[in-house]
Amino acid sequence: MVSSFLVTIVGNALTAVPISIVKIVVDGVLFFVSYFIQKHLVFNGGENEEG
Repeated sequence: MVSSFLVTIVGNALTAVPISIVKIVVDGVLFFVSYFIQKHLVFNGGENEEG
């Protein structure tokens, strides 16, 4: 849902860039954002584990 929204917005803003390239870039950015959120906010690197 976020991917399609961002692809539409960026695709309309950058009309000279093919939509397939826009999708690759947007999905890549979303992957790294998701990775960062999971690493720092969800899993915390095992800091809360006992033992």
